[in-house]
Amino acid sequence: MKTPSMIVALLVVLVTLGSVAFHMWSPWWWSEIASNWVGM
Repeated sequence: MKTPSMIVALLVVLVTLGSVAFHMWSPWWWSEIASNWVGM
């Protein structure tokens, strides 16, 4: 049985890897969001 702290650490790693992978493979870039930031 894993301890709760190990589970939390694993979730943090998975979320980090998932967000990095999504940023790498996503068709849009942050510069477009930055250019439209004033209008939001």
